[in-house]
Amino acid sequence: MNAHMWHGGTANRTASHRRAMHVYYTRWDKPQQQYQRRLLRSEVQDRLSPAARLLLALDDPLNDELSAQFPTSADS
Repeated sequence: MNAHMWHGGTANRTASHRRAMHVYYTRWDKPQQQYQRRLLRSEVQDRLSPAARLLLALDDPLNDELSAQFPTSADS
């Protein structure tokens, strides 16, 4: 992904919600920018595939530990 791509938006003048994708890459030994375990309801987590759980680091004790040390967007 080219992080230098141009992007922008205008007011949503429709009755529909607007979706967005936020991409964040980090080293394995750094916490996620948003702590997914706290942001996803348990019933959503229960429906995720093993691959999705891995991508979101839901079962990663190191990510839990790192995320507890640093404030995340969910703490703001």
